[in-house]
Amino acid sequence: MNQNSIVLELQEYASGSKINLTELLRKALLVSRKLKLEEFTTWIRNELNGYDSDLKDIPKYRKIHSDIQAHHPRFGISPVRIGNARISEIIHTVPMGHTIATLETLLNHQAQIKLSINEEAQDVLRDILEVGREYTMYHIVTKDQIASILESIKTIILEWALRLEEEGILGHGLTFTSHEKITAMTNIHIGNFQGILGDVTDSNVTQNLKQNIKAGDFEALANYLRGCKVESQDIDNLKVALEQDPRPSAPEKYGENVSKWIQYMIGKSISGAWDITVSAAGSLLAEGMKFYYGALS
Repeated sequence: MNQNSIVLELQEYASGSKINLTELLRKALLVSRKLKLEEFTTWIRNELNGYDSDLKDIPKYRKIHSDIQAHHPRFGISPVRIGNARISEIIHTVPMGHTIATLETLLNHQAQIKLSINEEAQDVLRDILEVGREYTMYHIVTKDQIASILESIKTIILEWALRLEEEGILGHGLTFTSHEKITAMTNIHIGNFQGILGDVTDSNVTQNLKQNIKAGDFEALANYLRGCKVESQDIDNLKVALEQDPRPSAPEKYGENVSKWIQYMIGKSISGAWDITVSAAGSLLAEGMKFYYGALS
């Protein structure tokens, strides 16, 4: 075992019982930057610095259910109950877009944590409840719910580090070989962790592929690749590789020739010979193969 591997160090730290999550994320940021995994770099930065208030951009493990309390200066505190199930679900869902440091600070509170509700949402609640502005509304969440968010982040990083090892990506000290970088950008995508993160792969690239590429239709795939500045010779080489390899039995388990072609294209992206970002290249090629081959179990 490579004891000087930052990936193994990341695994060991992520699986420990007493860890500093901010430090863990910074170690993961170091790995993702060195491997040029831009999607993971963005996710890690969001975890460190916090997400914006847009509910759809926050991972599902950060969306928790709250109780709502109303406070009146004279009558005190009372629970809020809403009869409409759909409206109730929306209002009781709290997108916890806070920074990691803030979430860790919240763990130092008592078992129940009171979170403010923005004034616009409070006005909606007052209208639904038919009460005046003297009522102030709060989300009430538990310490265990906050702890669950932090544990989810630790698990994602551990699963990611284990996947890197499975792909033979260990690094030596703080460096990675060119082969390790190409393998990472070819095989490690944030969509692999969709079950935990939520639907993070519904990009414009994916949508376009869904609309244009049918299973087994190489010309449709070729047309799309041309639109993404893939050279004709590279497209011809892909056609030969697809003809030589058997259909994969599982997602991303491509034949030898297709795998080599993907690695070659990632290499062109790294060198600048293919005018596309590395992150976009990895996602494009992986999604293109998926739709060309059709649904795989």
